[in-house]
Amino acid sequence: MVRLRPAILGHNTQPAQGENHHLQGALIHTLKVQARAAIASWSNSHSSADLKEASQCLENVYSGNVITVEKDRATFDMHLHSCKFNSLELASLSFGTEVDLQQSPTGTLLISTQLQGWAQTRNHKGASAGGAGLVMFDGSHCSASKQFSEDSWRVHVRIPKDLLRSKHLEVYGHDHPSPLDFNPALACGEAQIRWLGLLNVLLCNATSPSQAANHGTAHCISELVLMFALEEYYKSARFITTRHQSVLPKQVKIALAFIHEQRQRALTLGEIARAANTSVRALCDSFAKSHQTTPMRYLRELRLQDARELLRESPPGTLIADIAERCGFTHLGRFSAAYRNRFSELPSETLRR
Repeated sequence: MVRLRPAILGHNTQPAQGENHHLQGALIHTLKVQARAAIASWSNSHSSADLKEASQCLENVYSGNVITVEKDRATFDMHLHSCKFNSLELASLSFGTEVDLQQSPTGTLLISTQLQGWAQTRNHKGASAGGAGLVMFDGSHCSASKQFSEDSWRVHVRIPKDLLRSKHLEVYGHDHPSPLDFNPALACGEAQIRWLGLLNVLLCNATSPSQAANHGTAHCISELVLMFALEEYYKSARFITTRHQSVLPKQVKIALAFIHEQRQRALTLGEIARAANTSVRALCDSFAKSHQTTPMRYLRELRLQDARELLRESPPGTLIADIAERCGFTHLGRFSAAYRNRFSELPSETLRR
């Protein structure tokens, strides 16, 4: 296990300066107060001083993992508190000693904010480390290697991938078929300050009485969290183009929504056109202009990406035919051929990894 040191790596390379530094400190202080008040009202609580039991608990809540403690094992004491917040899930996590955590993909977007102590995280896009105020991103399909100091305490905001995909479709008028891929951490500066402020508002409204009384407020805050995540995705991916920012024709928006909602069943081009209240030719012309593809090719790509995500997340022994059927493919041989042509490997090879 790498011993934690007060150094900043990767995307978190510049410390906050001047006013931002003081504002960050004030926000973190308030966050600690709000977090303690919110946690006191949360009903879901898990504690364990046993490594295997703690690992199983984290697997039940998040994903498969390996926890390693190289020293002070006697002080290991995991505390996990969580609650639902509208369509999101909040959690607080600490271990009581220096810990190395190898984490499998969570299947959700996990935004972790360090409230005290130090943390390091590494995924396929790079590495980051820092103390209080460090904001880390775990994509739905990414494994991560993490280290935490003995006094580390952080708050998680977990966003279901389907919720993020739906919001993306609503805002941009189309779906990004690939898994959303984030840098491991927010850079210090304006975005970090905005997130700490938003998290303060979220925690202030995350007590059980507040949620029961202010459902509309909770919904609005959840929408802000989703928009923040999408904006950060595009910053990290450098993916915004004029096409993404443009207003799509109404029939294309309707067709996209219909395709996403019905993609698991057999669809015809005529059926999609009827749902969009337009002709097949007009729909194909609009798709060619806005997406440089046809509605049926878009549908196939969406199904293939769904299948790839399911294969990555499924345990060994899962039947590929079941996954193909769930994703709208009725012929296993054709599915395997299309999958290999798209990803340069067989479905069985993805499943084994």
